[in-house]
Amino acid sequence: MSGAVIASSRDNSSLFYSPGSLGWIDTASLSINATAYQSENIKIKNALGRQADLKSNQIGSTPLLIGGMIRTHSEKTRIAYGLITPTNFSFKAIGRAQGEFPLIDDSESPGNEPAIAQASIQTKLSELGAGIGIGRKISSSFGVGITGMFIARSLDYNNNRLVRLYMNQPSMPLVTATLIQNVDYFNVRFAPKIGLEYEKGNWQAGLTITSPSVNLFGTGNIGFDATATNIKPPSENSRIDFVANDRQEKLKSTYKSPFSIAGGIGYSHQRSHIEMAVQYYGKIDMYSIINADSSAFARPANVYPELTSDKYLRVLTAARPVFNVALAYEYRLKQNLLMYLSCRSDQTFFDKAITRQTGIKPDISSWNIYHLVAGTTWQKGKSGISIGLTAAFGADKHREETGDIDGGNESNFFTNSLTVTEAKYSNIGLLIGYTYHFSKF
Repeated sequence: MSGAVIASSRDNSSLFYSPGSLGWIDTASLSINATAYQSENIKIKNALGRQADLKSNQIGSTPLLIGGMIRTHSEKTRIAYGLITPTNFSFKAIGRAQGEFPLIDDSESPGNEPAIAQASIQTKLSELGAGIGIGRKISSSFGVGITGMFIARSLDYNNNRLVRLYMNQPSMPLVTATLIQNVDYFNVRFAPKIGLEYEKGNWQAGLTITSPSVNLFGTGNIGFDATATNIKPPSENSRIDFVANDRQEKLKSTYKSPFSIAGGIGYSHQRSHIEMAVQYYGKIDMYSIINADSSAFARPANVYPELTSDKYLRVLTAARPVFNVALAYEYRLKQNLLMYLSCRSDQTFFDKAITRQTGIKPDISSWNIYHLVAGTTWQKGKSGISIGLTAAFGADKHREETGDIDGGNESNFFTNSLTVTEAKYSNIGLLIGYTYHFSKF
């Protein structure tokens, strides 16, 4: 249903989508185990200039939801528990550019220099949410509930860039520059969600409010390495070899998720049910997920005095406000066979202002995504099997990338110039789910 269940959820997924509807669940225990098998394709055009693209093609599976209900002695009160995988993203790409570029001042090296540039980015981001909630049916039409969500987030990020070029001199001296960034962190945060549910006749309505998260604990490691040979920094009159290297471990990590409000309305008639849901996520100002201890790590130290760990090793993120919409249609083909069609938007929270900041910026997905889902559920006795197909597509035609070698020079290690490029995203997947209903309350 693409998340369009805020008004009508009547199983243990209510724990995550609409805790106000928990009071309507009439089975002693319900478990769902759904898995998405998917092929995900991402292309960032001209990331290094001259048609040097970054491409990522990933095939994998993601467990989506598992949970159940706890029997209570009250006919109107329900307690639910569950695990959910709200985020599972991986990206692995290598781009390479080769040609002649204007990289060295013509007074030393007339004309364009023959050069090779290469960039590789690898990231794996995952979140696992564990929740427990309680809901109560206040009347035949109105219910209320609350869920406490503990969310564990882990990230492993590596960004490597290198340039190799020959100067246009008789001896053809070699100039090299290499930049390496790596981050890994683990973080746990808590976010409570309150839900209200209303049902009257053929109509259902729901509302949920999720508070900004509370950071509980987390640790992270950061590494940075910049190495250059035969380079001429702005402060020097001659060419030198240069290195800046630091790694700091077991630092405190902080991650924030924003305030969110969601609402849904559904209508049922004979065999059909249609529902729409909307959700708003608030803004989060720029902050550091990890702050490094201050230290000078450049050698020679006087070449780049601005190179300090607290500035170049900090891990930055931010989130702009987001508004999403989901629409779903359910039709009962037979007594035991349901059909679903749904779609939803997944607007990016990526704040492009972060690209102009100094530090490590592991956020990659700057594109809006639109999802389509079609599937069926076959019910037999206490069991239900769901099978569906998913497709998604997205693009960012104005992505800002800091790697174009065409605008590079020795002061920025040849590859840090900011350019506008384009990113494309596509995904196709298979959903498989199983549901088992135990005895009724």
